[in-house]
Amino acid sequence: MTYRCLLPLKIDNLLAAGRIVSATHVSSGSVRVMAQCMANGHAAGVAAALSIANDSTPRNLNVNLLQETLRSQAEIL
Repeated sequence: MTYRCLLPLKIDNLLAAGRIVSATHVSSGSVRVMAQCMANGHAAGVAAALSIANDSTPRNLNVNLLQETLRSQAEIL
């Protein structure tokens, strides 16, 4: 799953996590699994915290920084 699926196209400063992520009908079945919902919720929370800490918006957040932070928290990417 990519970080981009958590970002609504027309709304800034909002992250969509859980079962409401943007996905095609083909992949929506796999992203609705509880483990995936928890993982993208974790990513959304960390992204929000990093956005605030770096005076950024979620859309402009450095994805490498997000990935490094998630890995340091034992998230499997």
